[in-house]
Amino acid sequence: GEPEAGRMALTTEMLHNAYKNRGLGERIGFGGFLLRQIRFSGWKIWLLQAVLMGLLRLVLAFTYGSLDAVNQEKIPLLLCCASVIIVMTAAPFLWRSLRYRMFETEIASRMSVGRLIGAWLLLAGLGDGLMLSGVFFYTVRSTSISHSGAALYLLAPFLLAMAGLSYLLGHVRPERFLADSTGMCAVLLLVFTLLSEYCPAVFRQTFSLGWGGICLCLLAFGVRQCW
Repeated sequence: GEPEAGRMALTTEMLHNAYKNRGLGERIGFGGFLLRQIRFSGWKIWLLQAVLMGLLRLVLAFTYGSLDAVNQEKIPLLLCCASVIIVMTAAPFLWRSLRYRMFETEIASRMSVGRLIGAWLLLAGLGDGLMLSGVFFYTVRSTSISHSGAALYLLAPFLLAMAGLSYLLGHVRPERFLADSTGMCAVLLLVFTLLSEYCPAVFRQTFSLGWGGICLCLLAFGVRQCW
């Protein structure tokens, strides 16, 4: 009857208002969410990267200190491998976000899983940038490789590995992500090693307009996959 219809209309209006105003008092911006991630989890990424940086520093110090003039040709290969290993530091944390979804963090902050992954990528990217810069400056100071050569053999493999990681992020099942990303990086390391052995001309390049275009394409592809 009419009273029943009135109660239904009132209930509908209340539900509509509750939906429209849900979580407004608790919502935080991405900046605040990012700061929370640094406080609770982000430092773990940077700690792992700092440990890796220390290990790379020891490896580079040992290698650069013992190489003769002929073996200097292997430095580009070493830089390529270092770049791929640097990318791998992000994989375990991205896998954890994918595998467990971290629903408690998402619910508390009113942030989507997509933004959670974005925060992890940003935090890992900041650490990766510092690591690449450290390896670059140490290499050009300790070896005869040119600045443009060191930049090329650090940046191009890094962007290639990141593009692959970004692709896997959106195209494989969460439980497969860590294994697939590890396998992808292992394949890249193998390919670089084979190129160094059978096509050494690849490692005698310097950064040029063509290589810059390739790097921009890899960057654009990775950004598109993340988006």
